Amino acid sequence: MASITFVAPIVRAAIATLKAELPDAIAAYNAQDENDVILAEPTEYVFGAADPLVLTAGPLLEVASTDGQLSEFSIRRSEGDHDPRVSVVCWHEGERGELSPTYEMSLGLARCVIEVLARDGAFGAEVEISNAPGAISWRTDVIPADPVAGGREFLKWQVPVLVSFQLETVERFV
Repeated sequence: MASITFVAPIVRAAIATLKAELPDAIAAYNAQDENDVILAEPTEYVFGAADPLVLTAGPLLEVASTDGQLSEFSIRRSEGDHDPRVSVVCWHEGERGELSPTYEMSLGLARCVIEVLARDGAFGAEVEISNAPGAISWRTDVIPADPVAGGREFLKWQVPVLVSFQLETVERFV
């Protein structure tokens, strides 16, 4: 039976890179006078998904791969191109009235994640970021969290930002 590496080592490598290098990227961001917010370092790095509705101490990062493609196989399918998409979701939470700075914090954290993971080797030794248009993409949302009854007033908001990387590697069927 053939065995391939697949995506778990790529996700683990991204988490290791973020844990090792994101604190310095955040410190550099915070030292720049042009930034109006101070970023906090993530308190948790999660493989796959966490429960973002129970954020406690600070930003939380989820790193996952939810889709990809295997194609362009060699003769007898001994190896083939593997193009997984790895996503990082950065969760921030803010109180009512803090929505604008919380949103800016999410954008700042997305910038730092891109700076760290766009480097050679960030996803592992033989994994490259694709050169295709949109290989690195991001988007942010504003989600009400902790709603109170009556009048639909929201006391807390979550502002996640999704940063997605289209990768290229080769799977060897051994």
